[in-house]
Amino acid sequence: METFRSLCPRPSILRNNTHAFQSVALLPNGASLGVLTLLLALVCSVAATSQNTFVTGTDSSHAGWQIAAFVPSDYISGKRELVAETMIAQNGSFTLAMDIKQTSEVYLVVLHIQANLYVEPGHTYAIALPAESKRDFRKLDKTEIYPDLSASPENDLNVLIKNFNKDYYTFVNEHYYDYAIDEFKGNPEFIKRVSKNTKADIYIKSSESDSLKQKTLSNFSELVTHFEASMHKKYSAHYGNAFFKDYVTYSLAEIELVAGLHRPVFYKQYFMSQPVQLNNPAYMRVFKIFYNNLLTSQTKLKNESIVKIVNTEQDPAKLQEVLADDSCLTNTEVRTLAMIYGLKELYFNQEFSYKAVEKTLEALGKTTTAKPQQTIAINTVEQLRKNKEGWPQPDFALLDEREEKWHLAENDGLPMYIIFFASWNHASLKEMMLLEKLAETYQKDIRIVAINMDEKVDDFKKYLQAHSKQKFTFLYGYGNVMLKENFALKAMPHAVMLDPQLKVKYTFTPLPSQGLDAVFAKIKQQAAAGGQGPKTWNKK
Repeated sequence: METFRSLCPRPSILRNNTHAFQSVALLPNGASLGVLTLLLALVCSVAATSQNTFVTGTDSSHAGWQIAAFVPSDYISGKRELVAETMIAQNGSFTLAMDIKQTSEVYLVVLHIQANLYVEPGHTYAIALPAESKRDFRKLDKTEIYPDLSASPENDLNVLIKNFNKDYYTFVNEHYYDYAIDEFKGNPEFIKRVSKNTKADIYIKSSESDSLKQKTLSNFSELVTHFEASMHKKYSAHYGNAFFKDYVTYSLAEIELVAGLHRPVFYKQYFMSQPVQLNNPAYMRVFKIFYNNLLTSQTKLKNESIVKIVNTEQDPAKLQEVLADDSCLTNTEVRTLAMIYGLKELYFNQEFSYKAVEKTLEALGKTTTAKPQQTIAINTVEQLRKNKEGWPQPDFALLDEREEKWHLAENDGLPMYIIFFASWNHASLKEMMLLEKLAETYQKDIRIVAINMDEKVDDFKKYLQAHSKQKFTFLYGYGNVMLKENFALKAMPHAVMLDPQLKVKYTFTPLPSQGLDAVFAKIKQQAAAGGQGPKTWNKK
């Protein structure tokens, strides 16, 4: 058995066993804190030549916990990549070293909170995360917080974007009525009806200064033009930072789109004649608005062709042909990206087979010559399949109820039922009692693993003492950032069924109260007969 001291050598953390559970739940691949400290020292010693980006900061509320940094692989698939992780020291300080090759949005995650930061290669950032008493927490979600950037210079990218966003959303809020109802994108008939007061006001005006009390809706485009000019005048001195310039440009373009700018004109100005800004969230946000419902908003004849191509042929080349005459898709790179986004939207449309959508995306990823779009197509398929039937569950290591390290990869060979629970969650307690009864019958045929997500390890220990009849494997998982990321854990109780090869067995895994007994019985029966078990939880 590994001792707590060998896993977490700092004496200040060893005053009780609580931090032992924290540490092993957080360390990657079983590495010790000593190893991580050594690696960090080595990284710092070569920082001048490696051009690493550093984020140093303080978080007094989470000493001893892991903080991790993720970047979006792309803004279509939603895939996130881990770029750095470290432990927050007992004095609340931390340093994250990241190999960032281009300006990127970075998500800093600790426990159930997330702070967003924009980082540029080779820069060092000093931030502070707000104290826990000032946070509005919700269990398990990535509650967004705002880091203190008071130590940053005025021309820092984060400060610039923060200031611009304040101006941007002030304008949106002041003209919310105009902005909200103009989802019709300047439809003349709608404007006419509003001007005659023939349409009921179903939107709450944001303030007494709402523009409709002084101007007609038809002048909203003039308000937008004036606002754009004021923003360019205020921020143009900082346009030497290309990322910030594009961020401002495409944020303002979003308002232009809502104000009713003619689509072909918008396309020529912002997409056809400009490089694709895959790494800029403002570009990708307006891109997704512009191409929303691309594959379902065509003519009736085209829509029928798209259904046939995707569901039957899975041929992206034919899909390209159907869209070739669209004046807003003449740029090949833009068209391919729009198709990827459109196919992702089809995944949740009941008219399309999700397997067919996956195959069409796979084929698109293999045939496109644009490397970034190829990667995005592959990422999108991966994210759509994540945690669904056949998905290989990534390995993780946690401490079990005996305070010994437990690895997922070392526990193959039997079907495995994993349930996430917490002692503060009443629904969890109900499910655990039902699972206790099921374990009496099936524990020899199905490995049952319960992962506790209590904030305090002492609460976990109390639960173990009070439920000694529950004879399955218990693990402590609170604070493990990658555990939540890989399982997409958002609520409890939550269950996942793995096959003997540790791949996800069902797209939807039932809880004990949702008919799990019948599922366990069929798994046992088919395993005895040499079968693979039921496939009753698929979407289609």
